[in-house]
Amino acid sequence: MAKKNIVVKFVRKNSLLLYHIALSRSTSRKNIKLAIQQERLDILENYVNKAPEKYQVPPRFQKIDCVDAILDYTIDKYQHLREIRNVVHFETMANEIIENREYNRAMELYYFEKLLLLLEFDSKDKCFEYLMSQKEKNYQKIIHQIDDYYIKKITS
Repeated sequence: MAKKNIVVKFVRKNSLLLYHIALSRSTSRKNIKLAIQQERLDILENYVNKAPEKYQVPPRFQKIDCVDAILDYTIDKYQHLREIRNVVHFETMANEIIENREYNRAMELYYFEKLLLLLEFDSKDKCFEYLMSQKEKNYQKIIHQIDDYYIKKITS
């Protein structure tokens, strides 16, 4: 058995693949949930390593979805982004604002949350605590990147 934080980090990093495995095979949902709860990293690694190609689909979560999550998180701070969201070609701007590292982290957390909800984890579980703390940290980094983007645009 591995430590809980190692298992949770592994699940987070492979959340997209594990989500698609759990979504398509209902019998493996309880096995994935048990492996996470029992901290069985070997079983989870086995799922990831032996996953067929059909489960390795590209994410639907894009950088613009990441900006939308920030807009929902910061209710009043970026009202101007909310107003221009549907007017301008915002995908290009989102690609300029958000770095790949934070986007990848946001994507992992997005699918990690979907996986936990699909597996019907209790919201008081340590996995959800970890998820919320990591989302908060990532959101703060993205907010900082948005602010830096505007500072660069104004000063250049």
